[in-house]
Amino acid sequence: MNSLCLYNGKVYNKIYSFKYNDIDFIICKENNKYFYFKHDIVNDKDIYTPYDRWLKVFEFNDEGKSKIDSFIDSLNEKNLKNDKEIKNLVDSFIYSKKKTKKKIKIFNKYFILLFISLSALIFGGVTLFNWYSEGEDVHHLMNNVLKNTKIEENIAFSATEIPEVTGEAAENHKYGEDYWNYMKTTMISVNFDELKNINPDTKGWIYVNNTNVNYPFVQGGDNEFYLNHSYDKSYNVAGWLFADYKSNFDNFLKNTVIYGHGRVDQVMFGSLERVLDESWYTNKENQIIKLSTPEKNTLWQIVSIYTIPSESYYLTHTFENDESYQKFIDTMLSRSIYDFGINVATKDRLLTLSTCLDFNGNRIVIQAKLIKEQNR
Repeated sequence: MNSLCLYNGKVYNKIYSFKYNDIDFIICKENNKYFYFKHDIVNDKDIYTPYDRWLKVFEFNDEGKSKIDSFIDSLNEKNLKNDKEIKNLVDSFIYSKKKTKKKIKIFNKYFILLFISLSALIFGGVTLFNWYSEGEDVHHLMNNVLKNTKIEENIAFSATEIPEVTGEAAENHKYGEDYWNYMKTTMISVNFDELKNINPDTKGWIYVNNTNVNYPFVQGGDNEFYLNHSYDKSYNVAGWLFADYKSNFDNFLKNTVIYGHGRVDQVMFGSLERVLDESWYTNKENQIIKLSTPEKNTLWQIVSIYTIPSESYYLTHTFENDESYQKFIDTMLSRSIYDFGINVATKDRLLTLSTCLDFNGNRIVIQAKLIKEQNR
């Protein structure tokens, strides 16, 4: 026998209780018509609230009725033989909804994962294509530059060289045991006429042995523009090699700085990662950087190579006095991954090449001192 449901003085036959959307309610029957009530327990007593007072908690179908309301209507339309069929129909209704929701959740989960994966794949593909395209633009531009630029090599014994080393300094190899060999090393001499026509910001040409660094470099009014503009000033995230806007190529400062992106496609300063290999930095032929400007041809002897988190100290251009410059020199030499055995004095001029090592802000730094120059 069914239990009774008493509500507002009326007695209903309680057919079945169940939970839907985390709400407890019951189905009752009166005069062969089915009703449902929200079920609560207040002060240990069963409380039943008619559906018309809490109908808004349910989702609505296209007919404007709640899904549970429509279900009850369907019960009343059926010719049910006994109340047990109610339980079966309710179970079917409840569990089918749960399965549907579960399927929807699973579908949404895998759809989101698929969407993220496809988005990452598309983004990665576009990024790789752009990198490839930007690198190809650099190669194409450099091919044209090299075809139209006259680059000569000459020994130029008449160059204005570092004063001759004699006495105790020579015995102690103050300037390095290969000093005299480097004095005979050829310098590059570049005709800048066509380069200036392409870009008036051109300040020189730099060559680093056994790397891809063989480019003209520029100098803008700030250190931002050439981070994402090519030699012809077209937009390109590969950027270009550029000197710090504070540098002076008419009269070298204590420290001259040139920047370039460390790209994985090896353009710009990307190939400078090679300088961290022992086989590279111990090769004496690699320890000379050649730099040509419209005013001078120069040779620079590498004295320090290191990696370091991003900072501004090694980018210092001028110094208050010889004491502060000597402190800077000592710091730079102490950072080197290899002892080049070269003495650097406060009268020397330094060249600093700076590029990114990774995406964490670390830098590769190469520093060299001026050992030979020729006025043009």
